[in-house]
Amino acid sequence: MKRSIKLFLLLLTIVITFDAFAVKKVEVGTPSTFKSGGSDRPQASLNFDLSGLSFSSGATQTLPSATGGSGNGSITYTSTTPSICSVSGSAVTALQSGTCRITATRAASGIYAAVSATREVTISAQTQAALSLEVNPNSIAPQQTAQVTFSGGSGNGVVTITSSDISKCTVSGTTITAVASGTCNITATKAASGLYSLMTSAPVSLEVLTAQILTVTAASNSIYTSGTTTLSTSGNQSVVTYAASGSCTVSGSTVTAGSSAGTCTITASAPATAGYSVGSATKTITVNGQPSACWVVNYNSSSCGSGNRLATTAEITTARCLNTSFTWAGSSSAYLQGSNGGYVKHGVGYNSNWTISSFVSGSASHGGLGSVNNFSLGSTQAAVCVTP
Repeated sequence: MKRSIKLFLLLLTIVITFDAFAVKKVEVGTPSTFKSGGSDRPQASLNFDLSGLSFSSGATQTLPSATGGSGNGSITYTSTTPSICSVSGSAVTALQSGTCRITATRAASGIYAAVSATREVTISAQTQAALSLEVNPNSIAPQQTAQVTFSGGSGNGVVTITSSDISKCTVSGTTITAVASGTCNITATKAASGLYSLMTSAPVSLEVLTAQILTVTAASNSIYTSGTTTLSTSGNQSVVTYAASGSCTVSGSTVTAGSSAGTCTITASAPATAGYSVGSATKTITVNGQPSACWVVNYNSSSCGSGNRLATTAEITTARCLNTSFTWAGSSSAYLQGSNGGYVKHGVGYNSNWTISSFVSGSASHGGLGSVNNFSLGSTQAAVCVTP
C-alpha cells in the first residue's frame, strides 16, 4: 500500500513538472506563429474597372463600384490627379481634359491589411455650347463706332472679339471703330477652359459706309437786314435740307436775313442712303445793317464823295436803296451800275422820276452796261452811292 502511494506521488510530480515546462515554452515561443490578433494578412485583389466611364453626358459621373478584397473593411475612392478630376464619395468630377487616376481602397479589417487598386481614364475636351454675337449698329461711317454683345459658350474662358480686315474696322474690347468704307466680318472666340475646348462664333458682317462730304455755298456770303440769298450744296447722295440759326431764317434753299445785324449759321443735312452715311455741313453768312443813305450820281463826272462809296448789288436790291427815287432823262429803260458790275432796272421812259426796282443780270458791252439799253444823257452813266 505504501509503495503504491509513493509510486502515485512520483508520477504526479513528473506530470506537474512537464506541464510547467510546456507553459514556459509557450511564453517564450515565436509571437508571429501564435499571434491571436492584428491585420498583417494580405487581402485578395480588388476588382476596379474604369473602362466604361465616360464624361460625354456631363462633368460629374458615378464611379463603378470596386469589388473583391477580403474582410469587411469599407471601400473608399480618391483622386491622385486632383487638377484633372476630383472625387467625392463615389462621384467623380472632370475638371479638365487629361488622364484622371483614381484609387480604390478597401480598409484593413480583422487579420487583413488594407488593399488598393489604381485605375485611369482619359478625359477628352468637350465642345462648348454655341457662341453668338450681335453688332449694333451694323452699318457705320468712318470714325464712328459700334458695340458688340455676345452670349453662349461654356466654361469661364476669356472672350476675344476680332475683325477680319483692320483696314476697314478695328476692335478694342467690345468697341468697333470704322476706318474706311467696305465690309469687315466680326467674330467672337471663347478660350478653352477646364473641360471645354476653344469655341468661335459665326462671323457677323459690319458695313462701313462711304461718308457724304457736303459743301454748302451761298450766292452771297454777306447780306443786309431783310435781304435774301440762295443756297446750294454739293457732295450729297440724297436730298438736302437746311436749318438756320442766328440772324436769319431759311425756307427751302432761300435764306432771309433778320432785322438785326449778326451772324447766320446754316446747317445742311443729307440722310443716309444705300452705301452712304448721313452727311452734314455748315455755312456762315454775315448779316449787315442797312446803309444810312443812298443816292444816284453821274458815274462819269461825279464821285460819291469823301467817306462814301459805290453801292454793292446787295445794297441796291435789298436795302433802302431799293426805293430810292430820282430823275433820269433817257429814251428807254435805264440801268444803274453797282461796284460789282451788276445791273439794276429802275424805270421806263425818260425825263421822269424813277424808282430803283429789280436786279437784272446780263453781259456788259459798253461801259459796263448792256448795249441794248439806252443808258445815257449824252455819254454819261448813272451810279448809286451809299453812306456807310
